[in-house]
Amino acid sequence: RCTGCYMVWYCGQDCQVGDWPGHKTDCKVTRDQYKQVLLVEQKTAVVNNITKKTHVNCVGDLPSKNHFVVKVQAGVVARPTRDPLLVYNKDRSLLGNLHREEQEVVYDMLVRKIREAGYKGLKGYFYAICSGEGTKSSKKEGKLQMKINAEQILPVENW
Repeated sequence: RCTGCYMVWYCGQDCQVGDWPGHKTDCKVTRDQYKQVLLVEQKTAVVNNITKKTHVNCVGDLPSKNHFVVKVQAGVVARPTRDPLLVYNKDRSLLGNLHREEQEVVYDMLVRKIREAGYKGLKGYFYAICSGEGTKSSKKEGKLQMKINAEQILPVENW
């Protein structure tokens, strides 16, 4: 996998190195699509609808990986100034709310993508990176900085 954009897969390092001259420009464009967001964490218990297992997410927990797909869920009624977006990854090691305040551009972009191309206009899957800013020392007061590629909605996943 390309470690710049995380969007392109390769069969091995030789293929990746061989493709780099052609991928370099697209990789830079994709990297620029990642936008900084601030998630507000809460101690939350959620039930996985597939496995029926309950996962408890505590404030200060770090995601199990540095890059991953996140599910972003928007409310049924679009009230962009009041409703936070619920953001979590597959194993629920990341779970938080993305509020619109002070991040209106990325919030509105996520809501627009979800309404236009997401599953039933309610949720969408996006690639996220949690490195550097995602270290334990930067997590203060239940807030986590990360980057989400809000411009490219991914295919629906079954989780």
